[in-house]
Amino acid sequence: MDFIGHRLRIGKDIRQPHGGSLKRGETQSFWSKADFAFQRKVQDSINEGIWAQSAKMQEELDRANRPRLPSAGKRARHLVQQTLLDPTFFGRKADGLVLPWVPDVLGCQWDHESAVQIVGSAYAGFIQGISKRSFPFEAYLRTSRLSWHDFAELYLNHVIQGDYDYYEPLCPLLELFGNTRRFSLFDLCRASLVTRVQGSLLDKPISLKGDDDAQKLFADHADCQMEWTWKRLEHSRGCIIALGFTAEYGLLRLFRDQGCRIEDSATRIPYKFKKHGKDFAWTVNYPSQTIKSRLNSKTFWDVAQGQRRWKLIPVYHPQYSEGRRKDLGYEKTLKFLEAVV
Repeated sequence: MDFIGHRLRIGKDIRQPHGGSLKRGETQSFWSKADFAFQRKVQDSINEGIWAQSAKMQEELDRANRPRLPSAGKRARHLVQQTLLDPTFFGRKADGLVLPWVPDVLGCQWDHESAVQIVGSAYAGFIQGISKRSFPFEAYLRTSRLSWHDFAELYLNHVIQGDYDYYEPLCPLLELFGNTRRFSLFDLCRASLVTRVQGSLLDKPISLKGDDDAQKLFADHADCQMEWTWKRLEHSRGCIIALGFTAEYGLLRLFRDQGCRIEDSATRIPYKFKKHGKDFAWTVNYPSQTIKSRLNSKTFWDVAQGQRRWKLIPVYHPQYSEGRRKDLGYEKTLKFLEAVV
């Protein structure tokens, strides 16, 4: 496979292989030429389930999690942005409203056995007015009564294209595989987990480090969605890219629970799971080698279930500042992928 030598700089511009650059507000090539499932009205039972069932699931999770969250008297609390929307800001329609979670971003041939699947941990907030992103609340409300295809089109236009914090930096990884149809991109938690601070208009991205309440919220949401995640993964026999160690560990747990064999590709040593004192502690425990050491050693997780095999490859999360410094534009990752895929 030919190596596409993208050089990506997070900031004012993005360097292209041909020497040009894209300014803020413009988009990289992959998202503008990708052939999405929603554009072809592809029927997808997983996304249909997310779109139809997630609001009710969220209501059930809220009832179960509310005692665990910081009390209303505290300055900050963790929650899902699709719920507890302020009627004084969004109007009476928001009172008691629960919006569906985000359907997976799919190429029209996402289920091809050679498709690449990129998996993150949890969605950030994206509703306009309470986020840095700009998905209009009224459009979200309107499409919640329609098909997931309608939402996906708006999500591409308002969130994905031009998003230099997350989606645009992933373009070099997707470009490397050389196919605009055979990909999927989703998170273990398809709800937008945020921290809402009293007196602040904008929700903040949730941080799991050193925060039991945040870890419980994430773990509960990710665990209840594992059936969707497994159905998405079992269609492929190719490469799975985990964005950061939380996504990596979550996927390893899922493969274990499905009875898969998990080995280090270099040593062939089976992976041994740690025992955690708290059932949600897996969210912040690094599964094995650091991503830096894996990039240097060019090793990955070799996962098998019968005749089905996957290569699970952890890479830096695009929003991890240390990762951007150590692997600018995913240059090291691209060379690593070229060698092992």
